[in-house]
Amino acid sequence: MIEPVVVSHYPVVPTVPWDGNPRLLPGIELRDYQISSIHKGLLKKRGVFRIPTAGGKSEIFISLSKILKKKTLVLTNSSNLLTQTALRFRKRGFKSVGVVGHLRPKDRKYLDEANIEVWNPLEPEEVFRKKVVVGMIQSLSGLIKQGQEEVLPFLRSIGVLHVDECHSLAAASQRMVVSRVPALYRFGYSGTPFHDSFQPEKNPRDLILLGLTGGMIVSLSHSYLIERKFIAPPHVYFQRISTPRIPHFRWKGVHASGIVRNEERNRIISQGALRLWHRGHKTLIIVGHKKQGAILMELIEKLGVKTYFSHGGKQVQEWNL
Repeated sequence: MIEPVVVSHYPVVPTVPWDGNPRLLPGIELRDYQISSIHKGLLKKRGVFRIPTAGGKSEIFISLSKILKKKTLVLTNSSNLLTQTALRFRKRGFKSVGVVGHLRPKDRKYLDEANIEVWNPLEPEEVFRKKVVVGMIQSLSGLIKQGQEEVLPFLRSIGVLHVDECHSLAAASQRMVVSRVPALYRFGYSGTPFHDSFQPEKNPRDLILLGLTGGMIVSLSHSYLIERKFIAPPHVYFQRISTPRIPHFRWKGVHASGIVRNEERNRIISQGALRLWHRGHKTLIIVGHKKQGAILMELIEKLGVKTYFSHGGKQVQEWNL
């Protein structure tokens, strides 16, 4: 019988020491579970952090980057996250930060003000020399397809890889980028990383994530954050909408009549928001269509409450709340 041979591309690397100082990053004090998560990342060197929204995952990967002191790539899948992440690194004391990705003019303005280098096809090496690069994964995969010669050496130079919203890694364009990064330290972050949380190894999409980043090393629940009073407990109410009876059979017509321009629905939403406002709550209404947002804003302002409607990817800095 032939014994199996296990080949490792990496030498055995001792765990990088860290004293657990909660004031590692300027401007904040790390929470105890963030400190524990950082220690686990340093020990395991690869794996997935399941952390819900408001769990502070950005501070975890920024802390790991600071402790490890290696060239770092953070992958995001939207221009909003790209800009916010780069600005967060600057806020936490990193001076050498660059970004690769499609940016709106307003995003570029914020990055220029923070002295963050933006990738320029005429001088690509300027961003690639930065200590921390935040890249939109779609943009990097596009550069690989175009044969941009500086991209592959850059990816091979990465020592620490962080993949935000890693549950999308099964997509071919994302695999194209991550599989070309040979970093020893590689971590994925998501509130819902696996399609099958109990047996991810039996799900083909989850197997790709396991292969590219490793297994779960931190799992944080909403209930834990609620219990610790880091986030508020949700109260969910369902409202039955009985009108109109929709004659359409195509989704576009159903959506327009039943949701966007549904008078009963919009009236219930606006009146519910007004009741919460009168109780002293700041109220957020999330819509999927600009037309409906405009209708709701008009309804609420007719009831005497000043309303702000954000759309088109406006940055938080622009909101006058």
